[in-house]
Amino acid sequence: MSNENERETIPSGLKLLYTLSRHEDAISRLAWSPRGQLLASPSRDTTIRLWDGETWTHLNTLRGHAFGVNQVAWSSDGQKLASASFDRSIRVWDVSTGDELYSRAAHSFNVTSVAWAPDGQTLASGSDDWTVNLWEAEAGILRRTLRGHRAGVKEVRWSPDNRTITSASDDGTIRLWDAETRDMLHKLEGARAVIHSLAWSPDGRWLATAPAGRVVHIWDVETKRQRTILEGHTADCGCVAFSHDGLLLASKSLDDTVRL
Repeated sequence: MSNENERETIPSGLKLLYTLSRHEDAISRLAWSPRGQLLASPSRDTTIRLWDGETWTHLNTLRGHAFGVNQVAWSSDGQKLASASFDRSIRVWDVSTGDELYSRAAHSFNVTSVAWAPDGQTLASGSDDWTVNLWEAEAGILRRTLRGHRAGVKEVRWSPDNRTITSASDDGTIRLWDAETRDMLHKLEGARAVIHSLAWSPDGRWLATAPAGRVVHIWDVETKRQRTILEGHTADCGCVAFSHDGLLLASKSLDDTVRL
């Protein structure tokens, strides 16, 4: 449980329920299972821990990566978890048993992001080697490599309708790819800065991006134009995420705050 000093920093209307602590190094991007029953925490200590979303007890520790884990992604049925690591691999895990189903040497440099297609058939992985790889999810077979970025890829995400893959890069661009033909559809260049994170709204209408520069950009997916810029943070944002109903957007910053 938290101490009294932590409680004093919590804004009115919010309540700290629990503090979970078992990792031995920095925690990367947390990920909820599709039904919100489990929480996965990847860490630079090379492990992924699974937590019960109701009792907040620690359920399992997934071990196998040689270096820190950058990101994890749940399959749509919540039965499998994919992970991306500094060891240049992606791994897929059986959540119920904690067993590793397979590991693939995915890229020639750090694997920064992994994303499961909504239909469960394909995994996308992004890397500091400037590429996005698409994998047949069941067997881990590499199907296609998407090339075009001129710097490391920091985030890959699928559109809610399964038709578009998005990638955000250190080259300051967001690229939209056709999930079926694998062709690049559009290149969004409004940020002109390193892009740390991107998120689709649940209805597929908006893209939120967190570029270097203390702001969050909102893009209209239909027109491919920047709709608005959200200001307020006093340091770079490292992550953006929509709520399940799309009514809230959260941004996490190096200024030690989360804004809604």
